[in-house]
Amino acid sequence: MTTDENGEIGYFPNPCGPWYNSGIELNCTETLRKTAEKNGIKIQNNVQITSLIKDGDKVCGAVGYSIMDGTFYIFRAKAVISSCAACGFRTVRMFNGRGEGVKLAWDAGAQMRNAEYGNFVEIISDVLGESIYGTQTIVYNQKGENVWDKYVKWPAPDVCIEMILGMEKEYREGNGPLYIDFSKMPEEWKVIGQSGGELMGMTRFFPDKLKWMARSGAREHEYVDLGEKPTVKTGLHGNAGPVRVDLDFKTTVDGLYVVGVDCCNGSGAFGAIPQPGGQRGSGLTFGITTGYIGGAKAAEYAKNKGRLGEPDAADVLEKKKDAFACLNQPSGISAYDLIERIQEAICPFDVCIRRSEASLTRAIEKIEAVKADLPKMKAGDYHELMVCNETKAMALVAELMLRSALVRKESRGFHYREDYPEIDNKNWLKWTIADNVDGKVVISTEDIPMERYKFKPQEMEG
Repeated sequence: MTTDENGEIGYFPNPCGPWYNSGIELNCTETLRKTAEKNGIKIQNNVQITSLIKDGDKVCGAVGYSIMDGTFYIFRAKAVISSCAACGFRTVRMFNGRGEGVKLAWDAGAQMRNAEYGNFVEIISDVLGESIYGTQTIVYNQKGENVWDKYVKWPAPDVCIEMILGMEKEYREGNGPLYIDFSKMPEEWKVIGQSGGELMGMTRFFPDKLKWMARSGAREHEYVDLGEKPTVKTGLHGNAGPVRVDLDFKTTVDGLYVVGVDCCNGSGAFGAIPQPGGQRGSGLTFGITTGYIGGAKAAEYAKNKGRLGEPDAADVLEKKKDAFACLNQPSGISAYDLIERIQEAICPFDVCIRRSEASLTRAIEKIEAVKADLPKMKAGDYHELMVCNETKAMALVAELMLRSALVRKESRGFHYREDYPEIDNKNWLKWTIADNVDGKVVISTEDIPMERYKFKPQEMEG
Protein backbone atom coordinates (compact mmCIF):
# COMPACT_ATOMS: atom_id res chain seq x y z
CA MET A 1 0.00 0.00 0.00
CA THR A 2 0.97 3.65 -0.22
CA THR A 3 3.09 4.43 2.83
CA ASP A 4 4.28 7.50 4.65
CA GLU A 5 7.77 8.16 5.99
CA ASN A 6 7.05 5.92 9.00
CA GLY A 7 5.99 2.97 6.87
CA GLU A 8 2.32 3.36 7.77
CA ILE A 9 -0.48 3.27 5.21
CA GLY A 10 -0.65 6.73 3.70
CA TYR A 11 -3.41 8.68 2.00
CA PHE A 12 -3.31 11.69 -0.26
CA PRO A 13 -5.99 14.09 -1.51
CA ASN A 14 -7.74 13.36 -4.76
CA PRO A 15 -7.21 16.38 -7.04
CA CYS A 16 -10.87 16.45 -8.09
CA GLY A 17 -12.66 16.66 -4.76
CA PRO A 18 -12.77 16.10 -0.99
CA TRP A 19 -11.70 12.46 -1.26
CA TYR A 20 -8.57 10.61 -0.27
CA ASN A 21 -6.71 7.88 -2.15
CA SER A 22 -4.22 5.18 -1.34
CA GLY A 23 -2.14 3.20 -3.80
CA ILE A 24 -1.33 -0.49 -3.93
CA GLU A 25 1.83 -2.35 -4.85
CA LEU A 26 1.89 -3.49 -8.48
CA ASN A 27 3.36 -6.87 -7.54
CA CYS A 28 0.97 -7.54 -4.66
CA THR A 29 -0.46 -10.57 -6.46
CA GLU A 30 3.00 -12.10 -6.62
CA THR A 31 3.35 -11.53 -2.89
CA LEU A 32 -0.04 -13.17 -2.30
CA ARG A 33 0.95 -16.14 -4.46
CA LYS A 34 4.17 -16.70 -2.55
CA THR A 35 2.28 -16.50 0.73
CA ALA A 36 -0.27 -19.01 -0.54
CA GLU A 37 2.42 -21.44 -1.67
CA LYS A 38 4.23 -21.07 1.66
CA ASN A 39 1.02 -22.12 3.38
CA GLY A 40 0.67 -25.23 1.25
CA ILE A 41 -2.00 -23.99 -1.14
CA LYS A 42 -1.89 -25.68 -4.54
CA ILE A 43 -2.14 -23.38 -7.54
CA GLN A 44 -3.32 -24.68 -10.92
CA ASN A 45 -2.26 -22.47 -13.81
CA ASN A 46 -3.63 -22.12 -17.34
CA VAL A 47 -7.01 -23.68 -16.61
CA GLN A 48 -10.25 -22.07 -17.73
CA ILE A 49 -13.05 -22.92 -15.31
CA THR A 50 -16.17 -23.55 -17.37
CA SER A 51 -18.79 -24.67 -14.84
CA LEU A 52 -19.47 -25.05 -11.15
CA ILE A 53 -20.63 -28.47 -9.98
CA LYS A 54 -23.28 -29.12 -7.36
CA ASP A 55 -24.46 -31.77 -4.97
CA GLY A 56 -28.18 -31.07 -4.90
CA ASP A 57 -28.53 -27.35 -4.22
CA LYS A 58 -24.99 -26.92 -2.87
CA VAL A 59 -21.96 -25.87 -4.93
CA CYS A 60 -19.25 -28.42 -4.26
CA GLY A 61 -16.56 -27.67 -6.82
CA ALA A 62 -15.82 -26.75 -10.41
CA VAL A 63 -14.68 -28.19 -13.73
CA GLY A 64 -12.43 -26.76 -16.41
CA TYR A 65 -9.75 -27.57 -18.95
CA SER A 66 -6.14 -26.68 -19.64
CA ILE A 67 -5.82 -24.08 -22.38
CA MET A 68 -2.39 -25.62 -23.11
CA ASP A 69 -3.28 -29.26 -23.78
CA GLY A 70 -7.02 -29.68 -23.14
CA THR A 71 -6.71 -31.77 -19.98
CA PHE A 72 -10.10 -31.79 -18.23
CA TYR A 73 -10.08 -31.09 -14.49
CA ILE A 74 -12.60 -31.75 -11.73
CA PHE A 75 -12.12 -29.77 -8.53
CA ARG A 76 -14.03 -30.71 -5.39
CA ALA A 77 -14.34 -28.37 -2.41
CA LYS A 78 -16.27 -27.80 0.80
CA ALA A 79 -16.80 -24.19 -0.26
CA VAL A 80 -16.03 -22.33 -3.49
CA ILE A 81 -14.75 -18.75 -3.73
CA SER A 82 -14.92 -17.07 -7.12
CA SER A 83 -12.89 -13.94 -7.80
CA CYS A 84 -12.82 -12.59 -11.35
CA ALA A 85 -12.52 -9.20 -12.98
CA ALA A 86 -15.85 -7.60 -13.86
CA CYS A 87 -17.01 -7.78 -17.47
CA GLY A 88 -15.52 -5.15 -19.77
CA PHE A 89 -16.71 -6.55 -23.14
CA ARG A 90 -13.22 -6.22 -24.71
CA THR A 91 -13.99 -2.61 -25.57
CA VAL A 92 -11.18 -0.62 -23.92
CA ARG A 93 -7.71 -2.03 -23.38
CA MET A 94 -7.68 -2.12 -19.61
CA PHE A 95 -7.64 -4.68 -16.82
CA ASN A 96 -11.09 -6.20 -17.02
CA GLY A 97 -12.63 -9.61 -17.48
CA ARG A 98 -15.10 -11.10 -19.87
CA GLY A 99 -17.85 -12.02 -17.42
CA GLU A 100 -16.75 -15.61 -16.85
CA GLY A 101 -17.29 -15.41 -13.10
CA VAL A 102 -20.76 -13.94 -13.56
CA LYS A 103 -21.74 -16.77 -15.91
CA LEU A 104 -20.37 -19.42 -13.55
CA ALA A 105 -22.52 -18.08 -10.72
CA TRP A 106 -25.55 -17.56 -12.99
CA ASP A 107 -25.45 -21.10 -14.36
CA ALA A 108 -25.23 -22.39 -10.78
CA GLY A 109 -28.47 -20.54 -9.94
CA ALA A 110 -27.08 -17.42 -8.25
CA GLN A 111 -29.17 -14.26 -8.26
CA MET A 112 -27.90 -10.99 -9.78
CA ARG A 113 -28.51 -7.46 -8.57
CA ASN A 114 -28.18 -3.95 -10.11
CA ALA A 115 -26.68 -5.13 -13.39
CA GLU A 116 -27.68 -1.86 -15.08
CA TYR A 117 -24.75 -0.11 -13.38
CA GLY A 118 -22.10 -2.06 -15.30
CA ASN A 119 -21.69 0.67 -17.94
CA PHE A 120 -18.80 2.82 -16.72
CA VAL A 121 -17.64 5.04 -19.60
CA GLU A 122 -14.14 6.44 -19.99
CA ILE A 123 -12.45 9.36 -21.72
CA ILE A 124 -10.24 7.68 -24.29
CA SER A 125 -7.64 8.68 -26.83
CA ASP A 126 -8.73 8.86 -30.47
CA VAL A 127 -5.35 7.44 -31.44
CA LEU A 128 -4.73 4.78 -28.80
CA GLY A 129 -8.34 3.75 -28.19
CA GLU A 130 -7.73 3.54 -24.46
CA SER A 131 -8.19 5.65 -21.37
CA ILE A 132 -5.82 8.48 -20.59
CA TYR A 133 -6.13 8.37 -16.82
CA GLY A 134 -6.51 11.52 -14.76
CA THR A 135 -7.26 13.94 -17.60
CA GLN A 136 -11.00 14.53 -17.16
CA THR A 137 -10.45 18.03 -15.73
CA ILE A 138 -8.35 19.23 -18.67
CA VAL A 139 -10.62 18.38 -21.61
CA TYR A 140 -11.38 21.37 -23.87
CA ASN A 141 -13.64 22.09 -26.83
CA GLN A 142 -12.64 23.99 -29.97
CA LYS A 143 -13.75 27.27 -28.35
CA GLY A 144 -11.13 26.73 -25.66
CA GLU A 145 -13.77 26.06 -22.98
CA ASN A 146 -12.98 23.62 -20.20
CA VAL A 147 -15.62 20.88 -20.49
CA TRP A 148 -15.32 19.70 -16.88
CA ASP A 149 -15.85 23.20 -15.49
CA LYS A 150 -18.76 23.72 -17.85
CA TYR A 151 -20.79 20.64 -16.84
CA VAL A 152 -19.60 19.20 -13.52
CA LYS A 153 -21.06 21.22 -10.64
CA TRP A 154 -20.19 18.92 -7.72
CA PRO A 155 -16.83 17.71 -6.33
CA ALA A 156 -16.66 14.56 -8.45
CA PRO A 157 -13.37 12.70 -7.89
CA ASP A 158 -13.37 10.94 -11.27
CA VAL A 159 -15.16 10.69 -14.60
CA CYS A 160 -18.87 11.19 -13.94
CA ILE A 161 -22.09 11.03 -15.92
CA GLU A 162 -22.32 14.83 -16.21
CA MET A 163 -18.90 14.93 -17.89
CA ILE A 164 -19.72 12.17 -20.35
CA LEU A 165 -23.08 13.69 -21.30
CA GLY A 166 -21.38 17.08 -21.58
CA MET A 167 -18.78 15.73 -23.99
CA GLU A 168 -21.48 14.27 -26.20
CA LYS A 169 -23.37 17.57 -26.13
CA GLU A 170 -20.26 19.43 -27.24
CA TYR A 171 -19.80 17.11 -30.22
CA ARG A 172 -23.48 17.36 -31.18
CA GLU A 173 -23.26 21.16 -31.10
CA GLY A 174 -20.26 21.14 -33.43
CA ASN A 175 -17.64 22.09 -30.82
CA GLY A 176 -15.43 19.08 -31.46
CA PRO A 177 -13.04 17.53 -31.72
CA LEU A 178 -12.42 17.71 -28.00
CA TYR A 179 -8.85 17.53 -26.78
CA ILE A 180 -6.73 17.21 -23.68
CA ASP A 181 -4.33 20.04 -22.86
CA PHE A 182 -1.46 18.39 -20.99
CA SER A 183 0.11 21.76 -20.28
CA LYS A 184 -2.75 22.43 -17.86
CA MET A 185 -2.57 19.15 -15.96
CA PRO A 186 -2.71 19.77 -12.17
CA GLU A 187 0.48 18.99 -10.27
CA GLU A 188 -1.33 16.32 -8.23
CA TRP A 189 -2.25 14.36 -11.34
CA LYS A 190 1.32 14.60 -12.61
CA VAL A 191 2.39 12.78 -9.48
CA ILE A 192 -0.36 10.18 -9.83
CA GLY A 193 -0.05 9.58 -13.53
CA GLN A 194 3.45 10.48 -14.63
CA SER A 195 6.38 11.28 -12.39
CA GLY A 196 5.74 9.08 -9.36
CA GLY A 197 7.37 11.57 -7.03
CA GLU A 198 6.15 12.38 -3.57
CA LEU A 199 2.98 14.15 -2.54
CA MET A 200 2.74 15.54 0.99
CA GLY A 201 5.50 13.20 2.15
CA MET A 202 3.82 10.03 0.91
CA THR A 203 5.20 7.83 -1.87
CA ARG A 204 2.44 7.26 -4.40
CA PHE A 205 4.03 4.37 -6.30
CA PHE A 206 6.55 1.69 -5.47
CA PRO A 207 9.70 1.35 -7.62
CA ASP A 208 8.23 -1.58 -9.57
CA LYS A 209 5.33 0.62 -10.64
CA LEU A 210 7.66 3.38 -11.79
CA LYS A 211 9.72 0.93 -13.86
CA TRP A 212 6.57 -0.48 -15.44
CA MET A 213 5.34 3.01 -16.31
CA ALA A 214 8.66 3.88 -17.90
CA ARG A 215 8.67 0.72 -20.04
CA SER A 216 5.03 1.17 -21.04
CA GLY A 217 5.50 4.81 -21.99
CA ALA A 218 8.65 4.11 -23.98
CA ARG A 219 6.95 1.30 -25.91
CA GLU A 220 3.95 3.40 -26.89
CA HIS A 221 6.07 6.38 -27.91
CA GLU A 222 7.84 4.11 -30.39
CA TYR A 223 4.59 3.99 -32.35
CA VAL A 224 2.77 7.22 -31.59
CA ASP A 225 3.47 10.57 -29.99
CA LEU A 226 0.26 11.98 -28.54
CA GLY A 227 1.70 15.47 -28.27
CA GLU A 228 0.48 18.14 -25.87
CA LYS A 229 -3.13 18.25 -27.11
CA PRO A 230 -4.38 14.79 -28.14
CA THR A 231 -8.01 14.50 -29.23
CA VAL A 232 -10.36 12.37 -27.15
CA LYS A 233 -13.78 10.74 -27.25
CA THR A 234 -15.88 8.58 -24.93
CA GLY A 235 -15.77 4.80 -24.81
CA LEU A 236 -17.49 2.05 -22.88
CA HIS A 237 -15.14 0.59 -20.29
CA GLY A 238 -17.75 -1.50 -18.54
CA ASN A 239 -17.48 -2.73 -14.99
CA ALA A 240 -20.32 -5.21 -14.83
CA GLY A 241 -20.15 -7.31 -11.68
CA PRO A 242 -23.75 -8.01 -10.66
CA VAL A 243 -23.44 -11.23 -8.61
CA ARG A 244 -25.60 -10.70 -5.51
CA VAL A 245 -23.79 -11.27 -2.23
CA ASP A 246 -24.53 -10.56 1.42
CA LEU A 247 -22.23 -8.91 3.96
CA ASP A 248 -20.23 -12.16 4.18
CA PHE A 249 -19.93 -12.22 0.35
CA LYS A 250 -22.04 -15.35 0.20
CA THR A 251 -24.20 -15.67 -2.89
CA THR A 252 -27.78 -16.91 -2.94
CA VAL A 253 -26.45 -20.40 -3.68
CA ASP A 254 -25.25 -22.55 -0.80
CA GLY A 255 -21.49 -23.08 -0.74
CA LEU A 256 -20.63 -20.29 -3.20
CA TYR A 257 -18.88 -17.04 -2.24
CA VAL A 258 -17.96 -14.31 -4.72
CA VAL A 259 -15.37 -11.62 -3.99
CA GLY A 260 -13.75 -8.95 -6.13
CA VAL A 261 -15.43 -6.77 -8.71
CA ASP A 262 -17.64 -9.60 -10.00
CA CYS A 263 -19.87 -8.59 -7.07
CA CYS A 264 -19.21 -4.83 -7.16
CA ASN A 265 -22.74 -4.02 -8.37
CA GLY A 266 -24.35 -7.02 -6.72
CA SER A 267 -22.95 -6.15 -3.31
CA GLY A 268 -24.44 -2.66 -3.43
CA ALA A 269 -20.98 -1.15 -2.89
CA PHE A 270 -20.90 0.26 -6.42
CA GLY A 271 -23.73 1.29 -8.67
CA ALA A 272 -26.50 3.62 -7.58
CA ILE A 273 -24.13 6.30 -6.34
CA PRO A 274 -21.91 8.81 -8.09
CA GLN A 275 -18.20 8.11 -8.13
CA PRO A 276 -16.02 7.17 -6.28
CA GLY A 277 -18.07 3.99 -5.91
CA GLY A 278 -16.63 2.59 -9.10
CA GLN A 279 -13.52 4.71 -9.30
CA ARG A 280 -10.90 3.44 -11.71
CA GLY A 281 -8.08 1.53 -10.10
CA SER A 282 -10.26 0.32 -7.25
CA GLY A 283 -10.64 -3.20 -8.62
CA LEU A 284 -7.55 -4.70 -7.02
CA THR A 285 -8.16 -3.00 -3.69
CA PHE A 286 -11.79 -4.08 -3.77
CA GLY A 287 -10.68 -7.63 -4.50
CA ILE A 288 -8.30 -7.65 -1.55
CA THR A 289 -10.75 -6.16 0.96
CA THR A 290 -13.67 -8.33 -0.11
CA GLY A 291 -11.40 -11.36 -0.25
CA TYR A 292 -10.21 -10.67 3.26
CA ILE A 293 -13.80 -10.79 4.51
CA GLY A 294 -15.30 -13.34 2.15
CA GLY A 295 -12.32 -15.68 2.33
CA ALA A 296 -12.53 -15.87 6.09
CA LYS A 297 -16.30 -16.46 5.97
CA ALA A 298 -15.92 -19.19 3.33
CA ALA A 299 -13.25 -20.88 5.45
CA GLU A 300 -15.54 -20.70 8.45
CA TYR A 301 -18.36 -22.23 6.40
CA ALA A 302 -16.09 -25.02 5.14
CA LYS A 303 -14.92 -25.81 8.66
CA ASN A 304 -18.33 -25.81 10.34
CA LYS A 305 -20.86 -26.67 7.64
CA GLY A 306 -19.01 -27.72 4.54
CA ARG A 307 -18.58 -31.21 3.19
CA LEU A 308 -17.06 -32.67 0.06
CA GLY A 309 -20.16 -33.19 -2.00
CA GLU A 310 -20.73 -35.86 -4.60
CA PRO A 311 -21.56 -34.25 -7.95
CA ASP A 312 -23.74 -36.23 -10.29
CA ALA A 313 -21.49 -38.10 -12.72
CA ALA A 314 -23.86 -37.61 -15.65
CA ASP A 315 -23.96 -33.84 -14.95
CA VAL A 316 -20.16 -33.67 -14.92
CA LEU A 317 -20.00 -35.48 -18.27
CA GLU A 318 -22.56 -33.05 -19.70
CA LYS A 319 -20.51 -30.09 -18.46
CA LYS A 320 -17.42 -31.59 -20.07
CA LYS A 321 -19.32 -31.92 -23.34
CA ASP A 322 -20.44 -28.28 -23.12
CA ALA A 323 -16.90 -27.09 -22.35
CA PHE A 324 -15.52 -28.61 -25.57
CA ALA A 325 -18.60 -28.13 -27.76
CA CYS A 326 -17.13 -25.36 -29.93
CA LEU A 327 -13.94 -27.36 -30.51
CA ASN A 328 -15.68 -30.52 -31.66
CA GLN A 329 -17.82 -29.22 -34.51
CA PRO A 330 -16.55 -29.25 -38.08
CA SER A 331 -17.37 -25.66 -39.01
CA GLY A 332 -18.97 -22.58 -37.61
CA ILE A 333 -18.83 -18.87 -36.72
CA SER A 334 -15.76 -17.13 -35.31
CA ALA A 335 -16.11 -16.00 -31.69
CA TYR A 336 -14.52 -12.69 -32.67
CA ASP A 337 -17.36 -12.00 -35.10
CA LEU A 338 -19.89 -12.48 -32.28
CA ILE A 339 -17.83 -10.31 -29.91
CA GLU A 340 -17.97 -7.52 -32.50
CA ARG A 341 -21.75 -7.92 -32.70
CA ILE A 342 -22.02 -7.74 -28.89
CA GLN A 343 -20.00 -4.53 -28.97
CA GLU A 344 -22.18 -3.12 -31.75
CA ALA A 345 -25.19 -3.75 -29.51
CA ILE A 346 -23.93 -2.21 -26.27
CA CYS A 347 -21.36 0.42 -27.26
CA PRO A 348 -23.55 3.02 -29.03
CA PHE A 349 -23.93 6.12 -26.87
CA ASP A 350 -27.71 5.80 -26.77
CA VAL A 351 -27.32 2.35 -25.21
CA CYS A 352 -24.37 2.59 -22.85
CA ILE A 353 -25.10 6.12 -21.59
CA ARG A 354 -28.08 8.08 -22.93
CA ARG A 355 -30.51 5.20 -22.71
CA SER A 356 -34.17 4.99 -23.66
CA GLU A 357 -36.79 2.28 -23.97
CA ALA A 358 -36.41 2.27 -27.74
CA SER A 359 -32.60 2.06 -27.79
CA LEU A 360 -32.44 -0.59 -25.08
CA THR A 361 -35.08 -2.69 -26.82
CA ARG A 362 -33.11 -2.56 -30.08
CA ALA A 363 -29.94 -3.57 -28.26
CA ILE A 364 -31.66 -6.51 -26.56
CA GLU A 365 -32.89 -7.73 -29.95
CA LYS A 366 -29.29 -7.69 -31.21
CA ILE A 367 -28.08 -9.65 -28.19
CA GLU A 368 -30.88 -12.19 -28.70
CA ALA A 369 -29.62 -12.68 -32.25
CA VAL A 370 -26.08 -13.20 -30.92
CA LYS A 371 -27.37 -15.77 -28.40
CA ALA A 372 -29.02 -17.71 -31.23
CA ASP A 373 -25.62 -17.98 -32.93
CA LEU A 374 -23.58 -18.96 -29.87
CA PRO A 375 -24.03 -22.72 -30.48
CA LYS A 376 -22.59 -22.19 -33.98
CA MET A 377 -19.18 -21.00 -32.77
CA LYS A 378 -16.16 -22.96 -33.96
CA ALA A 379 -12.80 -23.06 -32.16
CA GLY A 380 -9.61 -24.16 -33.90
CA ASP A 381 -7.61 -24.82 -30.74
CA TYR A 382 -7.85 -24.60 -26.94
CA HIS A 383 -7.03 -20.89 -26.89
CA GLU A 384 -9.81 -20.13 -29.35
CA LEU A 385 -12.06 -22.34 -27.24
CA MET A 386 -11.31 -20.07 -24.29
CA VAL A 387 -12.47 -17.07 -26.36
CA CYS A 388 -15.65 -18.93 -27.30
CA ASN A 389 -16.47 -19.52 -23.64
CA GLU A 390 -15.69 -15.87 -22.88
CA THR A 391 -18.06 -14.83 -25.66
CA LYS A 392 -20.90 -16.80 -24.07
CA ALA A 393 -20.22 -14.98 -20.81
CA MET A 394 -20.13 -11.54 -22.45
CA ALA A 395 -23.44 -12.17 -24.18
CA LEU A 396 -25.04 -13.10 -20.85
CA VAL A 397 -23.69 -10.06 -19.01
CA ALA A 398 -24.78 -7.76 -21.84
CA GLU A 399 -28.30 -9.14 -21.60
CA LEU A 400 -28.35 -8.78 -17.81
CA MET A 401 -27.20 -5.17 -18.08
CA LEU A 402 -29.64 -4.21 -20.84
CA ARG A 403 -32.72 -5.89 -19.38
CA SER A 404 -32.06 -4.39 -15.94
CA ALA A 405 -31.58 -0.94 -17.50
CA LEU A 406 -34.87 -1.31 -19.36
CA VAL A 407 -36.72 -2.04 -16.11
CA ARG A 408 -35.24 0.87 -14.10
CA LYS A 409 -37.35 3.83 -15.23
CA GLU A 410 -35.32 6.63 -13.68
CA SER A 411 -31.77 8.03 -13.82
CA ARG A 412 -29.30 7.30 -11.02
CA GLY A 413 -25.51 7.14 -10.93
CA PHE A 414 -24.11 6.08 -14.29
CA HIS A 415 -27.53 4.75 -15.34
CA TYR A 416 -29.10 7.60 -17.34
CA ARG A 417 -32.48 7.28 -19.10
CA GLU A 418 -33.26 10.22 -21.37
CA ASP A 419 -36.94 9.25 -21.19
CA TYR A 420 -36.72 9.29 -17.35
CA PRO A 421 -33.94 11.84 -16.71
CA GLU A 422 -34.47 12.45 -12.97
CA ILE A 423 -33.74 10.48 -9.81
CA ASP A 424 -37.04 9.08 -8.52
CA ASN A 425 -36.66 8.22 -4.84
CA LYS A 426 -40.42 7.94 -4.43
CA ASN A 427 -40.76 4.99 -6.80
CA TRP A 428 -37.26 3.70 -7.38
CA LEU A 429 -35.51 3.17 -4.08
CA LYS A 430 -35.28 -0.40 -5.32
CA TRP A 431 -32.78 -2.97 -6.44
CA THR A 432 -33.22 -4.66 -9.78
CA ILE A 433 -33.01 -8.44 -9.39
CA ALA A 434 -32.19 -10.93 -12.13
CA ASP A 435 -33.09 -14.61 -11.77
CA ASN A 436 -32.29 -17.57 -13.98
CA VAL A 437 -35.67 -19.12 -14.71
CA ASP A 438 -35.31 -22.15 -16.97
CA GLY A 439 -32.32 -20.54 -18.67
CA LYS A 440 -34.05 -17.19 -19.24
CA VAL A 441 -33.26 -13.81 -17.69
CA VAL A 442 -36.20 -12.64 -15.58
CA ILE A 443 -35.97 -9.17 -14.02
CA SER A 444 -37.87 -8.08 -10.91
CA THR A 445 -37.40 -5.40 -8.27
CA GLU A 446 -36.90 -5.44 -4.53
CA ASP A 447 -37.42 -2.53 -2.15
CA ILE A 448 -34.21 -1.33 -0.53
CA PRO A 449 -34.57 -1.81 3.25
CA MET A 450 -33.96 1.87 3.98
CA GLU A 451 -34.91 1.38 7.63
CA ARG A 452 -31.57 -0.39 8.07
CA TYR A 453 -29.55 2.56 6.75
CA LYS A 454 -28.23 5.39 8.86
CA PHE A 455 -28.13 7.82 5.93
CA LYS A 456 -31.27 8.31 3.83
CA PRO A 457 -32.36 10.54 0.92
CA GLN A 458 -33.46 13.97 2.15
CA GLU A 459 -37.11 13.44 1.28
CA MET A 460 -37.20 10.45 3.63
CA GLU A 461 -35.78 12.32 6.59
CA GLY A 462 -38.29 13.07 9.36
